[in-house]
Amino acid sequence: MDARLLERSTRRELSRLALTGAGPQGTAITPDARYMLLSLSTQARVAIIDMQSRTVVGYLLAGETPDGIAYTTRVFFLTAVARSARSIVPHAATELCMCRNIKVLTNFEPPATDDEIRASSLQFVRKLSGSTRPSKANEAAFNLAVDEVTAAAERLVRSITTHAPPRTREDELQKARERNLKRFG
Repeated sequence: MDARLLERSTRRELSRLALTGAGPQGTAITPDARYMLLSLSTQARVAIIDMQSRTVVGYLLAGETPDGIAYTTRVFFLTAVARSARSIVPHAATELCMCRNIKVLTNFEPPATDDEIRASSLQFVRKLSGSTRPSKANEAAFNLAVDEVTAAAERLVRSITTHAPPRTREDELQKARERNLKRFG
């Protein structure tokens, strides 16, 4: 079974995705327009399609037979056919992609600072916990996790060796600006 991506105004085919099996049903686009989610009813899963490369980058198991799909900033919802009845199955939206604020910290001149490594570790723990600020009951566990991830990340960043020339923050910032200009115009 194929799924075709069409240009809205002209209905010109932009891309065709070969999907194993059959049953593409509902679609949803993530709020940042980075991914399209396509429910595959006969496979009990959802295909994750990268909109820029127009390729399937992964699948999420739906657990039932998904047909309709909707997406919010925090979760997406599937309507699923289950024993001739429809049910709504929420899925965590954070499963789709890594946090964009986590940056590569190896092979920089000057090397990554302790503050950069800690900030990246904090973002990682926030992503894992699903919380930007923990409750009082979870604060000690959250802070301990940040400290432990920071220590592991620092050991990793300081021990990696490479033959590639070192990157500079200015070059990486310029590349990011060019990507944003290309993406957002």
